Amino acid sequence: INFEDSVLLNKKLQIKGLLSYLNQNGYQEIIINRCKILNIEEQKSIINDIIIFCKKYIIDIINKSSKVCPELDGFQKGVFLGKTESISNRVYNIFKFSGTLHLFAVSGLHIGFIYMIFKKLFSFIFLKRFITEFLVTIVLLLYLHIVDHPPSAVRALIMIISWQVSHIIYKKQNSLSSLVLSCFFVLFLYPGTIMDIGFQLSYTVVLSILVIRLNLREKMNLNKFRIKNSLTISFAAFCGSLLLIFDYFHIIVPGSILIN
Repeated sequence: INFEDSVLLNKKLQIKGLLSYLNQNGYQEIIINRCKILNIEEQKSIINDIIIFCKKYIIDIINKSSKVCPELDGFQKGVFLGKTESISNRVYNIFKFSGTLHLFAVSGLHIGFIYMIFKKLFSFIFLKRFITEFLVTIVLLLYLHIVDHPPSAVRALIMIISWQVSHIIYKKQNSLSSLVLSCFFVLFLYPGTIMDIGFQLSYTVVLSILVIRLNLREKMNLNKFRIKNSLTISFAAFCGSLLLIFDYFHIIVPGSILIN
């Protein structure tokens, strides 16, 4: 059921049917055949109402801005909401074979951008860092609910929160410890995500970036050269995702190091 089909939106369903798995474009989806709805229970809460309102508002803006070019509709929904249903095969393949398909999977990239934008915004309004970090976390949690909690986004949010707490209580920040902590929480809350390609790519890529950058930072003096630093991160991400991308999509795109 699509989000636009609001008849069953914000309702808890008890259904009966036959489950089957569909492996499409490297993503495994659960399909329910011969589905029958046994019971419909409406769930009402202020939080759900806010999430529904925000999601509808974003989709309305995307629909209005994409009237000039129909393909823009699918692209924007993919980038902002992680919804790839409206993306044409031509556009999908362009991003797939350029190694930039991860733009359509809500991940640390999206969470990082939102964090930086709202942190700058709130820092102009509030002087106390604690208030700023608290409000940014609320915004990130809201966005996480809007995009339906993808594992990579949950990972990024937990890492940011642990980073924030460490800074506020004047403790040394450690990216590797934040990554391990986020992995523990994600698997504790959603154990089944260990089989999800988003979870696997998210952690292998971030781990590769941390390990490779930690080893090369002092040797190559990366902090003084932004281009070299960016290329190192892109190279590390390529190394971390190489085997998984080949296994799921049967392609290797070395050019993605430069493109990303």
